[in-house]
Amino acid sequence: MDANDALYAWESSWDYDPAPNLPMIKAKLLAVNFVDDLVNSVDIGVMEPALSKVANGRSVLIPANGRSFGHLNYLFPEIWKPYVIELLKP
Repeated sequence: MDANDALYAWESSWDYDPAPNLPMIKAKLLAVNFVDDLVNSVDIGVMEPALSKVANGRSVLIPANGRSFGHLNYLFPEIWKPYVIELLKP
């Protein structure tokens, strides 16, 4: 990945809006966020309104603790693994 790839990745998300197609999602959906994530801040308040449009969607807000890493929590599956296990149950 070079600088142009990185710029393309960032710029492609600036005007992306999945909202119009959210009602089309039929699969179970789990949105995980972390209280201490400053990149996808809980304060923005987009998660719950968006998930209300997904029939089988739910969100999990994982609290911060002494061993959390903000946005980088996604790199530590031991933090969010229990929620994925629950999602995958029949």
